[in-house]
Amino acid sequence: MDALTDFLMDVLNGPSLQPGTEEYRTNAALRTLVPGFAGALTYQFGDEIVAEAQ
Repeated sequence: MDALTDFLMDVLNGPSLQPGTEEYRTNAALRTLVPGFAGALTYQFGDEIVAEAQ
């Protein structure tokens, strides 16, 4: 989970996008959602299960 989250955040924090564009808004939304979703999965399945899956 951590590796996937790190990869996605690296991609999302890549080159700057032009503010106000659809790409910028989508990127901003995903930068907010990805860590929250990863945290929710870790909480839902428990740290031991997530660690084993990694």
